[in-house]
Amino acid sequence: MKLLIKQKYFSFRDKFTITDENGQPWFYVEGNIPFFSRKKIHIYDMNNNEVLMLQSRFTFMFMKFDFFRPASGMDQPVGLFKEKMHFPFTRRFRYSDENGEIAISGSFIGYNWKIKDAATKALCGTLNKKFFKIADTYTLDITDDTKDPALMLAFALLIDLRHHTGH
Repeated sequence: MKLLIKQKYFSFRDKFTITDENGQPWFYVEGNIPFFSRKKIHIYDMNNNEVLMLQSRFTFMFMKFDFFRPASGMDQPVGLFKEKMHFPFTRRFRYSDENGEIAISGSFIGYNWKIKDAATKALCGTLNKKFFKIADTYTLDITDDTKDPALMLAFALLIDLRHHTGH
């Protein structure tokens, strides 16, 4: 499955639709104004049901986000996404929840990413940013059908937040 992420370039409050490669809408995403509070990103299905909420933690160096699901009451995080220390020419993130860990690694410039199961090293998906676009445009190719598309989308959104839209 391929999802296309096309963000609006000038916006105080991010709100955009995620489509598949055929233009069929799958999700819409809404984010808050990061100047006034911790960053929050809400992912909704096309029936207007919130499926995932991401909330930043206060950190000094490396980005961390808690993941919340409405089914869990939204009071306790169900997963943690965090930036890992990286060496030149690579960027790394790690996501952990009750199902295990996902390792995410990318190129130094942050345009090509691999998403793998940390235990088995099996490829779960790839994320590629398009060059020469006015607005951020990504292709998320989910190669493991057992992975939650909303969760994989969340990884893409956080990578973009960290590397292409400022901190």
